[in-house]
Amino acid sequence: MITPHPPSGCNTGPTKADGVVNASGKVFGYKCLYVMDGAVIPRALGPNPSRTIAALAERNLALLIASA
Repeated sequence: MITPHPPSGCNTGPTKADGVVNASGKVFGYKCLYVMDGAVIPRALGPNPSRTIAALAERNLALLIASA
């Protein structure tokens, strides 16, 4: 599937061995570095995933604010 929103550059995983970021978008091994775009999605979702990407970013931002 082709999408103009490239996925999977920073896959989500439970540990550093499984992915680049955790479920909140925080990059393993770096303090205060987050990825909150389509790069955390493991594969193409469909022809226009912009709403899914926006919802994921909004969720992760809410988690970040709540933890501050």
